[in-house]
Amino acid sequence: MNKFIRVVLADDHELIRQGLKRIIELDTDIRVVGEAVNGIEALALVKTLSPDLLIVDMNMPQMTGIQVLEELRKQDKASKVIILTIEDDREFIKKCMFLGADGYILKDSAGTEVVRAIEQVVQGDKYLDQALIGMLLRSESFKHFDKSPFDELTSRELDILYQISKGRTNKEIGEILFLAEKTVKNYLTTIFRKIDVKDRVNAVLFAIENQINNYYDEN
Repeated sequence: MNKFIRVVLADDHELIRQGLKRIIELDTDIRVVGEAVNGIEALALVKTLSPDLLIVDMNMPQMTGIQVLEELRKQDKASKVIILTIEDDREFIKKCMFLGADGYILKDSAGTEVVRAIEQVVQGDKYLDQALIGMLLRSESFKHFDKSPFDELTSRELDILYQISKGRTNKEIGEILFLAEKTVKNYLTTIFRKIDVKDRVNAVLFAIENQINNYYDEN
C-alpha cells in the first residue's frame, strides 16, 4: 500500500483552497486530508490528523498563519509548515523561517511550484518560492566588499551555493554538477557552517544579499 504525503490546507477563501487541492491532488502521491477556514481550525486539524504538512495562509481570521506556526512549534508538533502568502518582504521571510516555517510560497505560484515545495519540504529541506528568489535578485542593489563573504568557500561549494540561489533542488544540482545527491547534501552542510546559517532558505537569502551573481561571474 502506498504511503501518501498527507496535507492539511488552511485558507479562509474557499476558491483558493479548492484550487490548491485540485493542483496538489494531480500528484498521486499527495492527499489533502483536511481543510480549515481559520487558524483555530488549522491547529485543531493538525492535532487530530497529525498530517505530514500544513499549508497555511498568512492572513486568516481568529489566528494568523504566523500565530498558528508559533503555536505549533510551542507544542513541538512534527508536521511541516509551508506559509502561503502574497508578502514578498525579505525581513518578513526571515521572521517566518526563524519561527520555524519549512517553506514559503506565493499565492500566485504555478501548480508545479506548490507540488515541488511540498515534496522538498517533506524530504527535510527548506523551500523558498522560485519567483520570490527572482524578485529578491532583481531588487538587490550592488554592494562593494573589500573581502567577499564567499572567499572561504571552495569553487565547488560556490557552485552549489550559486545553484541553490537559483532555486534548484539537490537532485537537479547533482545532475548539473555530476554529483550524487548525497554528496550535494554533504557539501551543503559544510556551506551552511562556513556562512553561519541554519538552513537552505537562509543560505539563499545570504547568497542574494551578498551579490552571489556578481561574485560568481567574476570568479
